[in-house]
Amino acid sequence: MVQVPWAPTRALLSVNGTDDTALKWASDALVTRSLDGNVALLQSALQISTFSLTRARVEDVQAALEDRFTEEEARVRTIVAFSMIGVGAVLLTIIWGLRGRLIPRITGGIRRR
Repeated sequence: MVQVPWAPTRALLSVNGTDDTALKWASDALVTRSLDGNVALLQSALQISTFSLTRARVEDVQAALEDRFTEEEARVRTIVAFSMIGVGAVLLTIIWGLRGRLIPRITGGIRRR
């Protein structure tokens, strides 16, 4: 259940399922089990995983990401990624251009029709 912004003294409970069987599992779990957390995933009527989700503050996320990579590391990784893509494109173009010469050697001299 989550607090709704338009009515601070009220809460909203959402029960979703992909079909009638999943909705029955969810309703049975609500009535017969004590579910911990604010999210429950049901994989069957008896296999239920529960956990709590909390919203992270933007400042906390930014602080965690700032220390992940320096600008220099990000620049080097970008250059390496684009270089690998470029080399792959060149190799693919060369192989495509030589496909007529390579196929007879690969197939043992047997020509395809």
